[in-house]
Amino acid sequence: MTKEEVIKEYRVREILEAARRVMARYGMQGTTVDRVAEEAKVAKGTIYLYFDTKDALVHAAVLEGLREMVAETVASDDPSIPPLERIRKLILAQFRIQASNQDFLKTLIIGNSLDIELESEAGREYMRVYAGHLDFVASVLQDAIDHGAIRR
Repeated sequence: MTKEEVIKEYRVREILEAARRVMARYGMQGTTVDRVAEEAKVAKGTIYLYFDTKDALVHAAVLEGLREMVAETVASDDPSIPPLERIRKLILAQFRIQASNQDFLKTLIIGNSLDIELESEAGREYMRVYAGHLDFVASVLQDAIDHGAIRR
C-alpha cells in the first residue's frame, strides 16, 4: 500500500466517523456536508474529493458503521467454548455493541430518511452486510444444534 493510499484510507475513515457523529447529534435531516467537515476538521472540498454528494457520504457512513458493528460481533465470538455459553456471550456482546452505538442506531431507526432502493447498488450492499450477519448468527445456532445443545 502506498503512502497516498494509506492517507486516503485514513482520511475517508475520519470523514465517515465524523459523519456518523453528526448524524447521531443532528439526525439525518440535520446532517450537512458543512457540519461533517467541521466535525472531521477538514475543508468542505476535502469531503467532495471522496464523496460526490451528501447522500453518497451518508450511505457510506451508515454502511461502514453497520460493517463495523457486524465485525465487532464476529470478533467477539469464541467457537472453542461450549455452544450455550457461546450464544450467551454473543448476545451480551450484541447488547454491548448496540449500547455503545445507540445514538447512531437511534438515528437510523427513528430518523431514517435514507432512501434505499433494494435494487440499487447501495441497497444490494446493505443487504449483503445484513445477510452476512444473519449467516454468522445462523452458523452459531447450527453449531449449537450439531452439538445437541439446542433443538432445531
